[in-house]
Amino acid sequence: MKDEDVMKILEMVKEGKLSPDEARELISALEDADRTKGHGGSPPITHRRIRVESPRLGRVIEASVEGALRDLDVEGIVEASVGRATEWAEGLAGNASDDLRAGDPTQNMRFSLPAGTPFLEIEAEVASASMTFAHHPDHDVIFRYWGPDPRPRLRFRGTTLSIAHELKRSHLFWGIWRDKVAMEVLIPEGVRLRGSVELQNGRLEIKGPPLQNFQAETLNGPISISAKTLEGVSFETKNGAVAVAAAEVHRLDAEAMNGKIDVAGMLEDVSLETVNGRLFAHAFQGSRGDLHAETARGAVSIRMPKGIGYKLDAEATVGAVRLSLDGSQEWNESPHGLGREVHLSRGDRSLRLNLKTQLGSITVEEEPA
Repeated sequence: MKDEDVMKILEMVKEGKLSPDEARELISALEDADRTKGHGGSPPITHRRIRVESPRLGRVIEASVEGALRDLDVEGIVEASVGRATEWAEGLAGNASDDLRAGDPTQNMRFSLPAGTPFLEIEAEVASASMTFAHHPDHDVIFRYWGPDPRPRLRFRGTTLSIAHELKRSHLFWGIWRDKVAMEVLIPEGVRLRGSVELQNGRLEIKGPPLQNFQAETLNGPISISAKTLEGVSFETKNGAVAVAAAEVHRLDAEAMNGKIDVAGMLEDVSLETVNGRLFAHAFQGSRGDLHAETARGAVSIRMPKGIGYKLDAEATVGAVRLSLDGSQEWNESPHGLGREVHLSRGDRSLRLNLKTQLGSITVEEEPA
C-alpha cells in the first residue's frame, strides 16, 4: 500500500468522511489486496464495509466486500458484495422453488454508467448459466450471479461490461447445480443494449432493453426476447427455440438447428431459418421489406395485417401451400412432384415474402378485419 493512500485515508478521517474504525478497515483491506497480488491467492474470507472517494464520480463510493474480488477489473464501482457459494448451494438444496434467483446472489455488483449514456456494450462468454437482461428504474448497472465458484470474471470500462464464466466440469453433473446457475444484468431505463452474448448451456432472456447491433448465440438453450425495438440483431441456437416479441423489428436474422422460431412485431427485413422446427411470423401493420422463412423439416406459418400490399413466393417440396388472402392480382401455381409452388402479389408489394419448406406445409393468412 502506498504512503499517499494512507495520507488520503487520514485526510478523509480529518474531514469527517470516515470514522477511525472505517479507516482501519479500509487500510486493512488495502493491505490484504497487496498481499493477494504478491502471493497470487485469495485472502481469508472476512466481512468489511468500505468507503472510498471517487474523483471521477465526484462522490463517495461504498463497498461491502466478503472475500477476494481478484476477478474484477472495474471502474466506477459503486457497490460490491461477494457471498459464500457453499451457503448458496445449501440454500438451493432446501429451496423447493424453481426460481433460479429465489435466494441471495453469491455475487452482487453495481456500476456507475456515465450520465447520458445511450447504450451499454455487453461482451459475454458464458459456459453454463442462464442470463437475463432487464430494465430497472435506477441509474446504475447492476450485475448479479447465483451459482458456485468460480464466480464470473468481470471487466467494466466506460460503457462496456465484459463477462467471462466457466464452471468446473464436475459441477455440470451435480444434480443440485444443473440448470440452477443464473446471471442477471439490470440496466437503466432508456439505455439500449448492444454487443454480443455467447452461451453454451443456458437460457438467454431479454426483457425490456431495446437491442441495436446485437448478436446472441446459444448451443443448448432457448432465446427469448421481449423489447420495444430491435435493429441489426442476429440470434443463433443449435438446440433451442427463438422467440421474439417487439413493437418494431428491423434487420433480424434468426437461425435454429433443432428448434422453432416465433417472431411478432412490425417487421422489416427479417430472415428466419431452421432445419428441424417450425417457423411462425406475425407481421403487424406497417411491416415492409423482405420476410424470408425457410425450414427443411417443419411448417411455415405467416399472419399478415388485413389489406397490406405484398408479393408472395411460396414453395413446398413435399407438402401443401394453404392461403387465406383477399384481393390477389396474380396466381401462378406450378405443381411439381408432391409439392406446390405459388406466386401472388397485391397492391404496392411493400412486404415481400419468400417462404420455403422441404418436408412441411406453408400457411399464409390475414388477420380478421
